[in-house]
Formats: sequence, C-alpha cells, structure tokens
Amino acid sequence: MPKTKFIALAGFLVFALSLAGVWGQSTSTIVGTITDASGAVIPGAEVTVTNLGTSRAITVLTSDSGRYRVGNLIPGRYEVKASLTGFKTAVGQVLTTVDEISTVSLTLEIGEVTE
Repeated sequence: MPKTKFIALAGFLVFALSLAGVWGQSTSTIVGTITDASGAVIPGAEVTVTNLGTSRAITVLTSDSGRYRVGNLIPGRYEVKASLTGFKTAVGQVLTTVDEISTVSLTLEIGEVTE
C-alpha cells in the first residue's frame, strides 16, 4: 500500500473513531407521573428537570395521562419540580446513572398560589 493511501486511511480511522466517541456517549432519562392528593393524574402540569451540577434546566408538560419523560440527560444529580396553577409546587431529587431510566413521580397539593 502506498504511503499516501496508508496515511489517508489512518486519518480516516482516527476521524471515525472520534465520531464514534461523540455518538456513543451514554445518557440517562427521567420519567414520572404527576398526581393530586387523591391520586388522580394531572395533565398539563409543568415539570422542570434541572441538573444540579450545571444548572441546565429542561421544562416539559405532562401528557393527558399525567406522565412526563425527559431524556438525553448527562448522568448526575437532578431536581424535578412540578407545578400547576391552583396547586403547590412539588419538588424531588434523583441521582441518575449511565443508560438508566429513573422515576420521579410527584403529588401536587391543592394551594391558592403556585409556590
């Protein structure tokens, strides 16, 4: 194999392996259900998942079944906060690990002002 082809092939392999490292990064996911004190699911609640190490926050709304899912998270410690007008804010924490699905379900108590 000529030297230039070998150098080109070696360069391509280094590039391909570096891309595999980027694409192969492992993440975690947080899921849960938001309910009221009676156990009824709460659709449309705002759920904010915040990485406590980086302060990066992602906000989603619960589905019609009161469920939420936040994926592609860097493993670490997270605060999960759920709120909806007419209810007190509920807060939980979780430590996620690589390729893990963590569950954080919260109960919203009735309140006059979202706290």
